[in-house]
Amino acid sequence: MQVPYNWLKTYIDFPYSPFELSDKLTMAGLEVEELDYLGKGLENIIIGEIIEIKDHPNADKLKICRVDIKEKTLQMITGAPNIKMNIKVPIAEVGVTLPTGMKIEKTTIRGEVSEGMICSKDELGLQEKRASGIMVLSDQAKKGEKFIKYQGLNEYVYKLDLTPNYARCLGMIGVAREVKAMQDDDLSIKYPEIDINEKKDQKADQIAEIKIEDENLCPRYAGLIIKDVKIKPSPKWMQNRLRAAGIRPINNIVDITNYILMEYNQPLHAFDLNKIKDRKIIVRRAKEKESVITLDGVKRSLDEQTLVITDPHKIIAVAGVMGSENSEVTENTTDIFLEAAYFNPTNIRKTARKLALPSEASHRFERGIDIENVVTAGRRAAFLMQEYAEGQVVKGVIDNYPLTYQENIVKVEISKINRLLGISLDKDEIEDMLKRLEIETIKREANCLKFKVPSYRNDIEEDADIIEEVARIYGYNNIFSTIPRSNQVGKRTRIQKIEKKIKNVMNATGLDEIITFSLTGPDDYRNLNLPSDHRYMDWVSIKNPLNEAFGLLRTSLIPGLVEAMSTNAKRQIEELKYFEIGRVFFNQGKNERPLEKTKLSAGSMGSVQDRWDLDAPDFYYLKGVLEEFFKKLNIDKNVKYLNGSQPFYHTGRTADIFYEDEKIGTLGELKPEIIEQYDLKERSAVLEIDLTTIFKEVEIGDYLFEMLPKYPAVVRDLAVMLSEEIPMMEVLNLINSQGQEILKDTELFDIYQGEQIPKGKKSIAFKLLFQAKDRTLTDQEVNSVVNQIIEKLKNKYEAEIRKK
Repeated sequence: MQVPYNWLKTYIDFPYSPFELSDKLTMAGLEVEELDYLGKGLENIIIGEIIEIKDHPNADKLKICRVDIKEKTLQMITGAPNIKMNIKVPIAEVGVTLPTGMKIEKTTIRGEVSEGMICSKDELGLQEKRASGIMVLSDQAKKGEKFIKYQGLNEYVYKLDLTPNYARCLGMIGVAREVKAMQDDDLSIKYPEIDINEKKDQKADQIAEIKIEDENLCPRYAGLIIKDVKIKPSPKWMQNRLRAAGIRPINNIVDITNYILMEYNQPLHAFDLNKIKDRKIIVRRAKEKESVITLDGVKRSLDEQTLVITDPHKIIAVAGVMGSENSEVTENTTDIFLEAAYFNPTNIRKTARKLALPSEASHRFERGIDIENVVTAGRRAAFLMQEYAEGQVVKGVIDNYPLTYQENIVKVEISKINRLLGISLDKDEIEDMLKRLEIETIKREANCLKFKVPSYRNDIEEDADIIEEVARIYGYNNIFSTIPRSNQVGKRTRIQKIEKKIKNVMNATGLDEIITFSLTGPDDYRNLNLPSDHRYMDWVSIKNPLNEAFGLLRTSLIPGLVEAMSTNAKRQIEELKYFEIGRVFFNQGKNERPLEKTKLSAGSMGSVQDRWDLDAPDFYYLKGVLEEFFKKLNIDKNVKYLNGSQPFYHTGRTADIFYEDEKIGTLGELKPEIIEQYDLKERSAVLEIDLTTIFKEVEIGDYLFEMLPKYPAVVRDLAVMLSEEIPMMEVLNLINSQGQEILKDTELFDIYQGEQIPKGKKSIAFKLLFQAKDRTLTDQEVNSVVNQIIEKLKNKYEAEIRKK
């Protein structure tokens, strides 16, 4: 919305400069995006009259002109083809700098002096395309007058960024009301003149008829008839105001309807009355596949959801959006049927979007206009057509108003206003503020007030809206910032504390956190070779997805993880270590909420650590991450790893992860074909853990710190041979369970299968670290624990002790 400063002042005599008003509007909620001065760079251009023209003696294509600028005459040289006697032209004297940056100097051209420049439109910055000649002004221009005054360019224009609840400010009068509300003194709005000399020999409803077939889509439709109009240019002042508001002048009739659009925020449409069959207007829904050629020359196909204006034979307009070619006003038009209506905002919005036909009219209708102001705006337009199109206004208004406006009464508690805003106002102060907004108090009660909301304020529906208006008038900048009072200090929940600890552990083990989309697509799962009956294919579909690639709620974090790894691998990142904690969603059937679970995923590519020389560095890196993860959460003694399988994991290089016999996750190396498809390095591995059980089992308390040990540690190596089928973690857990309080650390440092080891067996070696807090351990104490461990291994796994 563009608001010219001087045009606004015709409705209210406010005391603010253009820059002061800019700040005031913004603080009132009408954000000024930009403040432009239309005459920038043109302040020193004046109007001159050509009083003498003669040929240049030394140049065939140049002319020497004498230009009268009232106070003096100047000699100027031009080559413009449209130069002629007694025309008015814009003049730049010596010393003037044009908007293009050109500085005018006194020059000699082929022996003749030039004392300035006769300007063209492009030289004045009024058009981008190079002009074919100088700018010629109308005979009404006065020599010596400032060019910006004549052109209406001595104007500041506010570009307002209005939110939908400020739809009332899409008209000048609406903005004027806001300016009135800013001021403490009792300024009044100067409403436009409407003084119609009606043609009394006939009434409008005797000439034309209006029928509304769908009153829900058109609660009010009014029409006026203006006869014997003369199509010609609109007056200069109107053209200047329209240009300043960003609207191109066309002719007096079109310009008047646009002027009322900008003045009253009321779209109007002028039909050629003689092109309306039987002079009968019908407001109805379009028929399926019915079409119309709109004013832009495009044939548009309609449906039953589109509201149209028709006569008995044809469509003459798409309601609230654009007129039709078959009823437009042309230079031959003499009689006008002027439409002033209210259309359903939702229907107009949908129609404009569907037809890809946004317009100034639809922009206003879809936000809601003042249904009570329809006839007033129409009469104002008729008055202007009487004055500037020499039209005869037929007596009366055809006003079909089936759904009349119902007054909006809102009740507000005084204590609620003060509580929500953190201020202290009494009834009188609140009444005074709202009175400035033309919100009338109709009832005063002990602790509340009842207000009647003006019909143009369709954004006010409840007490919260009234409270917002009080805040605006009181001044947002006058409300002190306060911190909300609370008896409880905010803190993390138990689950949040566990998640934070998990993130710390994952970061400490070398992984970077990523966040991927919860929305995904079917291809992300098909790329992992999942069968149709896999649990991950039990999707929850989105009703209104952005596109197919974001049409599902994810059932696993792995597709997003692999995609993130792939994106970075394609950018020549050699080593990737990522993790994510996020929600996944499983379909629970129709009309049931999806089952939500929190999962942890991690991925590794390009790891160079492979201490076991098993050609699986990423797999064992992630396994080491998991061991540290479970250890830090103090649940490692109840975790075990068993051989597993998943369609996207390499056969034989997959582990299912169990906690107390409940499967909680998987770890595996991606299949070669998946690695190739995503451009990952070979041996890339991923894992996924369901954190539901972990959240139940992990205990979160205060951190405990131990003193550094004062006494020396004792280290013993233990090598045993046992069946290769026995999981390593199971053996490790057994050893740790026998360590009493003095076994501080157990480290696996060797696995061997080969010579001297029978088939089906494996040799594993551990480093055991013993230490006490209060004494130096004796060999006897250490040997006792080691022998106990050996005995348990023999009894449970038939292990044999290997000696060097």
